[in-house]
Order: sequence, then structure tokens, then C-alpha cells
Amino acid sequence: MGKFPGKFPTYWSEDVHVGPHVLLLDLDSTSDPKSGDVHVGPQVLLLDLDSTSDPRSEDVHVGPQVLLLDLDSTSDPRSEDVHVGPQVLLLDMDSTWDPKSEDVHVGPQVLLLDLDSTSDPRSEDVHVGPQVLLLDLDCTSDPKSEDVHVGPQVLLLDMDSTSDPKSKDVHVGPQVLLLDLDSTSDPRTPMTTWDPRSTSKSWIPRRTSVPCYYLVA
Repeated sequence: MGKFPGKFPTYWSEDVHVGPHVLLLDLDSTSDPKSGDVHVGPQVLLLDLDSTSDPRSEDVHVGPQVLLLDLDSTSDPRSEDVHVGPQVLLLDMDSTWDPKSEDVHVGPQVLLLDLDSTSDPRSEDVHVGPQVLLLDLDCTSDPKSEDVHVGPQVLLLDMDSTSDPKSKDVHVGPQVLLLDLDSTSDPRTPMTTWDPRSTSKSWIPRRTSVPCYYLVA
């Protein structure tokens, strides 16, 4: 880790860096936002990828619009737009502030997220089963797309829109995380050209005009 060039109060990493909403991920499982291991600002994101494949782990926290994935079944809801119970998770992704909204619903085996803005809970753009997670980051609405695939130990994100699951731009295993957001396919290359004054929210490559937003509200 190191200070990012300039006065912007954040950090940079050679293998992980995201635009004005800065993302730093490290697989040391400290869950400490002050350590710089995992941090997204100004909307904070903590991901504890401790490689334990333990569904009881509290490995997700987002603020100030809070996202809690209560995988240890503590039933501790802490936000109007988030309700967590042993079997149910509701997230207000369509900004309706309605906990009854079907844009996000989690049961014992199913997760649906309305990333394609269809407000259709049957949409397959996001589906979670006991071992599989699919996110439609390329806006294809194709659940078979390999741009995002999570198994017990592997996460693949097609951030460069190549639809190539072997691409090194994003890979999470027990000990490895790579995000090639500068399109160099080189995990050693820091994003030294990023302008911290930029307010762009279009840093995720898209192949269609579908209004998809991830990590930003």
C-alpha cells in the first residue's frame, strides 16, 4: 500500500484501484477500514474475503447507505433500506426506500438483484445458489455469462468486457485479487494517471446503453 499521488485522501494499490470511488481490497481478513486493506470512499465498502468459504462470516459492510449481508444469522438490521434476518435480505437498489420492493430478495438459496433496472424479481441478471453467484456486469442479462462467477474459492469479474473468464483483470482465489482497471492486464501496474478530481462514474466498461451502476448509488 502507499499514498496515492496528490492531496486526495486515499490510498492506491498496484493490483486494485477504482476511480473517484476508491476501492482497495486485500485478502488479509482484518476487516479493518483504517488499515487500508479494504476500503471504498466516500461510500465505504468492506469485503472480508478471508478464503474460508464460511457462510457464517460477516464479510460485507457498506456505508453510509448500509449494506449488511448477515451470513451468521444474527438478525441485526441497521438501515431503513436493508432488512436482514436468518433467511431474508432486502436491499433498496431502486431507491424507493420500500422494504417490500422486490428488486432485491434473498431466501435460503436465492438472491435476485435488479441490476438491469427491470424491477422484475424474476430477472436472472443476478442469481445466487448454494455455490454460485452470477452478476450481469456486462449488461447482457445473460445468467450464463461468465463475467462474474463465484464458487467456493473463485471470483471472476469481466471488468474489461472481454467475456474471458481467464482474464487476469479480476481474479479472487484463496490468496489472490487482481483488478486491471487500467486495461494493461498487468497486475504490477499502478494507476498513476488517475485524476482524483474526476467525478466520472463510468469507470466500469459497458457494451450496451443499459443504465447499470455498481458500487455507486
